[in-house]
Amino acid sequence: MIGRPIRVAFDMASVPGAAAVQVTTIAPNGEQVETWCASSPCTVAIDARQGADIFRLEYLAAGGAVLASTALH
Repeated sequence: MIGRPIRVAFDMASVPGAAAVQVTTIAPNGEQVETWCASSPCTVAIDARQGADIFRLEYLAAGGAVLASTALH
């Protein structure tokens, strides 16, 4: 993936016990890239030539368990 950095914002305080967020960038061609972030905003790379990406955010506990998830389009 040829990357252009963008920032994905989230509110980690809205999920009690969350220690990090895993942002999965899903390109229109199905390619997925995972980025781990401990604070917002999280910088991820996208390939704008492909069109709109989807971002799946998973709020993680310190041990790695998924506490909540959401998707941004």
